[in-house]
Amino acid sequence: MQKNSRLFYISLGLLGIGLMAAVFGTITMWLWNALLPPLFGLPALSWLQAAGLLALCRVLFGGITGGLGRIVGGGGRRDGANLFRGRWNALSDEQRRRLAEEIKKRRGFDPRGAFDCGGAWSDSRKRDGDCGKEDADSGKGE
Repeated sequence: MQKNSRLFYISLGLLGIGLMAAVFGTITMWLWNALLPPLFGLPALSWLQAAGLLALCRVLFGGITGGLGRIVGGGGRRDGANLFRGRWNALSDEQRRRLAEEIKKRRGFDPRGAFDCGGAWSDSRKRDGDCGKEDADSGKGE
């Protein structure tokens, strides 16, 4: 029974993708043919050309994963705020140590370098030099 339901959902998903492509391709064709030939003298598009144009624009400007906003913006948030930065900064030193040890044990990654003292996810107060002994020692050699 589970195999049949999985096949049903896969076919339903493919049908939904096809339906969305048909609807958005048709809308793109109508808008192109209504606006661009009269304004700029460009040729009219068929439905297949409009769907191809839509797919090309998605790849060039939207990306496969939804654009650079999710990659560069940090954690998929459009405003650039990272979901974990505030939670990490709200933890006490002991809670941070225990969480970092647990993450390192499970994933082999120590998050303290990323969140503390100038890492990519640290807050601006710490990046501006209020990091403690490490920053003070590194500034003496220059």
